[in-house]
Amino acid sequence: EEFALDALRGAIVAAPAPGAFGPRARAALAEEVSAQQARLAAARLAGGAAAGVRAEAVATLVREAAAARDLAAATVAARALSSL
Repeated sequence: EEFALDALRGAIVAAPAPGAFGPRARAALAEEVSAQQARLAAARLAGGAAAGVRAEAVATLVREAAAARDLAAATVAARALSSL
């Protein structure tokens, strides 16, 4: 996968999410990543796939966030995906 979304999802599941809202935050973030994946897939099917320096930077950020296994990092990555 170009954007390592499976790794990002795994990081979201593995990240600590304490408190009453932790599980909700994790679920909302997972839904956001799925929505971004659907949007990117639709764009690719329509012939408008993300490419270039910006897409490479976002892919790098997503991989770094996945490695961090932190909800804050995953949130930043999801936001970056939305910019494509």
